[in-house]
Amino acid sequence: LFYRINAFEISIPPLSSRPDDIEPLFKFFFNFYAKKLNKPIYHYDQAIISNMYEYEFPGNVRELKNMIEHAMILAESGCLEIKHFPVLLKNGSPQTINANSLAGNEKQLLLASLNRQHWNISQAAAGLQITRRTMQRKIKKYHLLKN
Repeated sequence: LFYRINAFEISIPPLSSRPDDIEPLFKFFFNFYAKKLNKPIYHYDQAIISNMYEYEFPGNVRELKNMIEHAMILAESGCLEIKHFPVLLKNGSPQTINANSLAGNEKQLLLASLNRQHWNISQAAAGLQITRRTMQRKIKKYHLLKN
């Protein structure tokens, strides 16, 4: 069956190289999740769209869809705002990975997990799928201190 389905390949460029598709897709998913989640959200901040043009969308359209669903769940009523999209916020956007510095990336990941879990070491370790003991060793190794 796979070989019959795989008779020809359809190549779709990433969403980041198709900026004209971002706003129509955003509007579609915005309306879809407003109805599906039964949310009284009728407007959205235009800053969301402008920040999406700058975002790389490594997950392509599925990532956009998930971002909107997440934001619609967070939003309470009225207007969808940029604060509902933490990945688009300048301070909250994922930092670029430095391929030459495994230690720096590991330290960054550990700090992010610890801050997200309010420095609860057990929860931060579980979120990274490592043991509490491993997390404690890495905290000591990188001399991480609670801010």
